[in-house]
Amino acid sequence: MLKEIKKKVGFNYAREILDSQKNIIIIVKQNRIIDANKSFLNFFGFDNIKDFEKINKALYQFFSEEEDFLYGDNWIDKILNTQDIDHKIKIIKDNKEYIFKAEASNLKNKFIITLTDITQFFEQKKELKEVNELLNQYKKAVDELLIVSKTDTNGIITYVNDNFSYISGYKLKDLIGKSHNIIRHPDMPKEIFKNMWDTIKRGKIWRGIIKNLKKDGSSYWVDAGILPIKNAKGKIIEYIALRTDITEVMKAKEKAQAAEKSKSIFLANMSHEIRTPLNAILGFTQLLERNKNLDNEVKNYVRIINSSANTLLKVINDILDISKIESGNISIDKKGFNPKKVFTDIFSLFLARTKEKHIIYKMDIDDLPECIISDEHRLKQVLANLIGNAIKFTPENGEIMAAIKFIEEDNKKIKLKFIVKDSGIGISKDNQKIIFKAFNQADGSITRKFGGTGLGLTISSKIIQKLGGNIEVKSKENKGSEFYFTLEFEKCDKKEKRKKEYKESSYKAKILVAEDDAFNQELIKAVLEEWNIECSVVSNGKEAVKSVKNNNYDFIFLDINMPEMNGIEAVKEIKKITNISPVMAMTANAFQEDVKKYLQAGFDGYIAKPIKLEELQKIFKKYLIEEKVQENKEEDYISYLQKALKINKNVVINLINIYFSNIGEDLENLQNAVENKNFENIIRFTHKIKGSSLNLRLDEIAKLAGEIEINAKNKNINFDYESYFKNIKKCIENLKKEVDYENNTF
Repeated sequence: MLKEIKKKVGFNYAREILDSQKNIIIIVKQNRIIDANKSFLNFFGFDNIKDFEKINKALYQFFSEEEDFLYGDNWIDKILNTQDIDHKIKIIKDNKEYIFKAEASNLKNKFIITLTDITQFFEQKKELKEVNELLNQYKKAVDELLIVSKTDTNGIITYVNDNFSYISGYKLKDLIGKSHNIIRHPDMPKEIFKNMWDTIKRGKIWRGIIKNLKKDGSSYWVDAGILPIKNAKGKIIEYIALRTDITEVMKAKEKAQAAEKSKSIFLANMSHEIRTPLNAILGFTQLLERNKNLDNEVKNYVRIINSSANTLLKVINDILDISKIESGNISIDKKGFNPKKVFTDIFSLFLARTKEKHIIYKMDIDDLPECIISDEHRLKQVLANLIGNAIKFTPENGEIMAAIKFIEEDNKKIKLKFIVKDSGIGISKDNQKIIFKAFNQADGSITRKFGGTGLGLTISSKIIQKLGGNIEVKSKENKGSEFYFTLEFEKCDKKEKRKKEYKESSYKAKILVAEDDAFNQELIKAVLEEWNIECSVVSNGKEAVKSVKNNNYDFIFLDINMPEMNGIEAVKEIKKITNISPVMAMTANAFQEDVKKYLQAGFDGYIAKPIKLEELQKIFKKYLIEEKVQENKEEDYISYLQKALKINKNVVINLINIYFSNIGEDLENLQNAVENKNFENIIRFTHKIKGSSLNLRLDEIAKLAGEIEINAKNKNINFDYESYFKNIKKCIENLKKEVDYENNTF
């Protein structure tokens, strides 16, 4: 009895151990399952072994018959006979795959089978295998398409692919263990590689275009990306470089740049050849228009000549502008201006032309701030083009409306909408898509009938894009067109200046002009004589240099294109002789890169041909002593200041007295600072002069001091501090004369 109890207790203990196992455990005898644990019954959904026996089905029949998996009635023998192999079983249950690792042991004519669920591990292994296969495909693709290399953290090559060897001309054995500098081209600046190392050492990706050197000494270009590779701790352990061969692209770019340069040279030469005679035509017509003794018929001839010359000049400017746009060199110069005045003036310019065609011309400008910041010249250019087109394409007795409408504003900005609407020939929907493209008008007959280059709208569109907007059009054929655009402007504070009207200016100066064109020689002599300027004229740069050696000139003009010695050669020689006289380039080359070249050569500035009298006067005002004969003076300075500051005359006189008492010492200190290029003291004394001058509403002096101060803060060594200082002194001397400081009882 006791033996049976012990036997029973032992059996129950073994059962508990068997059922506690998560693995499936099966006991097989003569290919028949005689026992199994709960994991088996739960997995297959049986309550006991007898229920399994009732289905009369061998266990292997639940297995999936696939390669690499056990199947068949000898599956146990396979396990027993090859214990060194991992055997797997796949069972599909409820449309889900299960993978088991199968193990077997022989115990006295019985087999104990253990099935361990490795489904998750197997799937991970399968995914890992797929990932590896995918990575291998990626590597193959990269190796096929890109130039690949790896280096250690010191730049020593540890791997290159076949493409690297092929394009560089080096064999694998020539590269591994060598510095990557083996392919560095001497043309590449060291700064590029310094930036590269600084970037990748910080763990960042570096991108750039590099010129490399082949083994045979030839070169090739690559678009390169260099990636730092880090270990699990985030430490950089190596660098991998991926490159694309762009040699053909760079060659094409060089050809395009050469072609662009050739085009620029051609346009510059063309500009010079046309502008030189135009300079004479426009200059003399300007002088003739000011002659009060001409009868009406001659005045009309002069007006026609002037109009025709300006039309030709506009065509030239259009061609040059579109060239600048195509090369990305169009410049935008934003400054403060009075929008009401500027836009009213530009709209009013077309009143005469609209009257000639009996066109109803309406102007509608909303209330605008006193000052906004933008490129006044470019905006006028766009509006003039749009209104000019509207007049051109509107028949007699038609109607045109030019408007500027307020959209919204805050303390700092204002948004405006510009509209030019006409009742002209209109534009079809198809043609609306192409009118902003260069050299396109609605159709070929437009050019023949109305004239023009077909560039105006292209240039206008690009300008407005540069200013932050887009020109749009609404139009119907034979119903008219409406062009409009919206721009946002910064607002500025613009101080009112005292108004004075002067007679024609006169300058105390002796000027040298080097110009090979006889008509332009006569023109500039005539202009300068009107301003009472003593003028000497020579025909080339060689004569100019000789004349400077023998004379003292206050100012020198040099034409750029002259025989024997051109302007650039001449200015270098003249600057060796004197640095006192400003030397100005006279040029028909209107490109910005040309201007930079002139300034680098030693010119102090330039004036473009055809020469405009107002531009010439601006230059003279900056550099020469002006003798102004004042007339129609609205009020003297003391009265003006009394009203502006709302204080009595005695206080005003006292303030002026204090100003003049201090300004002499300030000017002396500023002069010393300018001569010694002491930027700290320049800033100090110009700031002081600017502040005291603003208090007395001496805006011109304050502006000049402000320009010096800004450039000194930026340590601009190319700024002409001396000329600005001289102009400040000149303004103060003029002020002393105006208030009669020496004879007054201040």
